This record gives sequence, structure tokens and C-alpha cells, in this order.
Amino acid sequence: MTITIINYFYKDVLSKFLAPTASPHDHKFAIFIIDDIIEFIGPVPIPNEWPAFSEAIIKYCTSKNEAVRQACAYGIGMLAKTSSPEFFAATSNICLETLKAAL
Repeated sequence: MTITIINYFYKDVLSKFLAPTASPHDHKFAIFIIDDIIEFIGPVPIPNEWPAFSEAIIKYCTSKNEAVRQACAYGIGMLAKTSSPEFFAATSNICLETLKAAL
């Protein structure tokens, strides 16, 4: 049941809230959901969506909106904690560069 909900959110909801034309409030909403998915569900049940969730938090980590930046920085930490070592090793450089730019 969880995977069905995540697939719905990923395809039908989050894509609209993550659009470049969406407001910072919309971005924050989407990132909060992605953070929770990363933290509480992890990559095992959603391996196909995991890279897209990672890309979204990396993309908006340098947002002009401080709440969005904070949520993305938190998401990167959760990504490091919950991803497989192989996956995070492949994305760690971009995560670190993005966090540096966000600071």
C-alpha cells in the first residue's frame, strides 16, 4: 500500500510542486514529503524513485528560500544515512558541493 501512495505522490503530486515555476512554499511542501520518504521508508521499496528524490533535494538545496534550503540540507543528511554505500558514494561529491553552495 505504501508503494502505491509513493508512486501516486511521485508522479501526480510532487512533480507539480517541484516545477521550477512553483512557489517556494510549494517546493518546501514537496521537499518535506521527500525528506520523510527518505527518512522513514528508505530506498528498498522504491529503488526506481530514489534517484529522482535525491535529485530534487540536491536541485533545491541552493534555493533563495531559507526554509527550502534547510529542508534540502536535512534531506541530504538523511540520504547519506539511509542510502546504500554504493549509491551515496556516487552522489556524495555533488551533495557536498551543493551543501557548500547552500552555506
